Amino acid sequence: MKKLDLFLTNIDKIIQNPVYPVYFLKKTLGAKAKQLAYEQIDPKVYDTQARMVAFRIKRERLEPWIKALHILYYDHYGQTDPFTVKWYDEPTEWTDDENKTTCIDLMKNDQLLYKVTLFINTGVVQAQGNNNQTF
Repeated sequence: MKKLDLFLTNIDKIIQNPVYPVYFLKKTLGAKAKQLAYEQIDPKVYDTQARMVAFRIKRERLEPWIKALHILYYDHYGQTDPFTVKWYDEPTEWTDDENKTTCIDLMKNDQLLYKVTLFINTGVVQAQGNNNQTF
């Protein structure tokens, strides 16, 4: 079994072009995002038809959450058949003055289970897809 790197010192290798905010921009949160709890999923925030769950994180926990997502999705699911993981940033090149997201697509047998989106500017983590309840 591969030894896991649990240190945050290599976080810049996970995010391709890190430009982290000094603080989260609360004014850009939508009405639903403002209802989200910190690090706790409330399944009642979004309608069932949205197939989405989400929570918020505090700014000082951004890098640890990126690392945790990396360990779960790349080091665990990415090394386990029949799962496939696609990790990408939107936009691909980050600047200081735009919204930034890190996205993770979790697929099983080439079918998307759910997409995890970490909104870097606001600290919202959401999972959307047919299997979001397994997030």
